[in-house]
Amino acid sequence: EDAVWLVDSKGKVFFHKGAEIFVRNTLMLTNKDDERSISKWMPMIMDPGQEIEFKSLSCGPDNQVWAISRDDIVYNRTEITPDQIAGKIWQPIEDPKLK
Repeated sequence: EDAVWLVDSKGKVFFHKGAEIFVRNTLMLTNKDDERSISKWMPMIMDPGQEIEFKSLSCGPDNQVWAISRDDIVYNRTEITPDQIAGKIWQPIEDPKLK
């Protein structure tokens, strides 16, 4: 199913399921069932003790979602499935080549 991910100016990540995007001067989201679907953005809640602010986000095929934190750590959104399209946690990718 279609989905849109974004990171806001405060470093928080949000998810919107089944959205069509129209970009004009601002981002406007619509949904066939609800013209006011902007309220359907879901914040990605962090695990207890996990306070991460992101600066960049990228989505790929097969529900791959990657993010870079403000302290330059790369994360992957894990456990994204058809039943759990927003995934469950942000898993840091530990690779010495990224440092």
